[in-house]
Amino acid sequence: MLALVCAFALGLMATEAGMDAGTDGASQQEQSLRACYEQALLANPSRGTAFERLYQSYADAETRRRLDDAFRTKGDLEALVRFYDDWIAKHDDDIEMRLALAGVHREMGQTAEAIARYEEVLKRAGSRRDARQALAALYLDQGRYGDAAGELRQAAAAAPQDAILWEQLGSVLFDDLTETEDDRREQARDAWLHIFSERPNDPVRAVRAAEVFRAHKLEDEALEHYEKAIELAPENTVYHEYIGEYLHHLGREDEAIARWRRLVAGKRGTVANWLRLAEILAGFGHADEALAAVDQGLKLVADGPEGFKLVALRSEVLLDQQ
Repeated sequence: MLALVCAFALGLMATEAGMDAGTDGASQQEQSLRACYEQALLANPSRGTAFERLYQSYADAETRRRLDDAFRTKGDLEALVRFYDDWIAKHDDDIEMRLALAGVHREMGQTAEAIARYEEVLKRAGSRRDARQALAALYLDQGRYGDAAGELRQAAAAAPQDAILWEQLGSVLFDDLTETEDDRREQARDAWLHIFSERPNDPVRAVRAAEVFRAHKLEDEALEHYEKAIELAPENTVYHEYIGEYLHHLGREDEAIARWRRLVAGKRGTVANWLRLAEILAGFGHADEALAAVDQGLKLVADGPEGFKLVALRSEVLLDQQ
């Protein structure tokens, strides 16, 4: 029914504007999808209800998009709001339309009305993460950090493995100037710890958490999570690079060099890794250590592409020293 009503409204506006709403790419895409749906139904008649829901979900979303585009083409968002209001008055349980209406109010700068609309959506569909995040953003626009954090905390609790939500929550808590600096840092830290703790066997998550802590000058937590990544994937040399680079950034140069040297420890002492170590050391201004790494690499291979790269790097370092 939604598709029929909206399609009628779109067709009427298209006629008034002298447009042909039946020949655009969206119409062709819809016809193709319908044909696929009919073929799937013939092949799997027992899945008819599921196929119909899938098709109708697409059709409704596509119709809303085209309807929205038509009103925007005319530059009449107020008319779009009236249409949504009229529709919701007759279809009280249409969450998608309620979300769309809240978004239009937000776009029009009607913050109070947008907040009210998103709050209505969440009363009816508390699991809608998109509504909760949009509401949190509006609260932030008004400086309501506590309310924004409350929404993001609920969203993160409902999807604890979503790192983005924990990052957002921590950032809101960290930026809340109504709290003391110590309290802000501690609350944000507790949120950011979830980035890794919810997936404790994932070295990529460990690095992600380390980068967040690093960006907010929580040095101990950053180093701890770089270490966790190395513990989980000790043969992945890039993690040794990361922690070395951070230590160098902190002014702990000797520790940084020691970390970088782990790139070539044991079985990792390949020509490629000696070359990479030399490149890192040269890039951070440690010429003598870089030349020593080049020499070690050349002991393993004197010619070929890798040997040429090592010789070229040695020439560059020596020229820079002049």
